[in-house]
Amino acid sequence: MPLTTVDIPKDVMDYLDGLIARGVKRSRKEAILEALNFYRTFAMESWSPPRYQFGSVRLVFLDAEGLTELAKEVDSERLVEAGRRAGYILKDHLIANLGLKVVESGSWEEVFEFLRNMGWGSFKRSEDKVLATNLNVPAPLVQGYLEALLGVRLRALPMRAQDVAIFEVEKGGQ
Repeated sequence: MPLTTVDIPKDVMDYLDGLIARGVKRSRKEAILEALNFYRTFAMESWSPPRYQFGSVRLVFLDAEGLTELAKEVDSERLVEAGRRAGYILKDHLIANLGLKVVESGSWEEVFEFLRNMGWGSFKRSEDKVLATNLNVPAPLVQGYLEALLGVRLRALPMRAQDVAIFEVEKGGQ
C-alpha cells in the first residue's frame, strides 16, 4: 500500500485521538481510511451546500423523528405506495450512476448496503424474508422502497417494535 504524509491540524488530531481513547476506532489509520471511503462512496467531492449530490441523486438531510411525524399523516398502504414510487426513481438513478443490477437477486446485498449507508437501518436476507433492524425510516416506507429496488412484493409481518420489521417475500413476487 502506498504511503503518504499529510499535515493534519491539531484539533483534528485531538478528535482522532479522542475516537481511539473512547474505543470508537482502533487507530488513526482506520479512522482516516474509513472517512475517505465514505467520502468516495457518497461522492462528497461534488457536495456544495446546500446541494448534496450522490451521482445524479440529490440528497437532503431530514431527522428521523421529523420523517416519522410526517409519516403519521399518511396511512400505511399509501406510505408503501409512496415508497414504491420513490424507490423506482431511486432505482433508475442507481442503475444510471452506479450500474447496479438491482433487479437481480444477487444484488440484494448491494441494495441493503446502500440503504444502510444512507442511515435507513440494517438489512439482511434470511430465506424468503428480509429482516430490518435499527430502522430510522417508517417500516411501510421501507417496504415500498425495497419492493421497487429489489423487484419483489413483500408482506410486512406484524411487529411491535418501531425500529424492527420483517418482510416476507410473496410467492411469485420474486
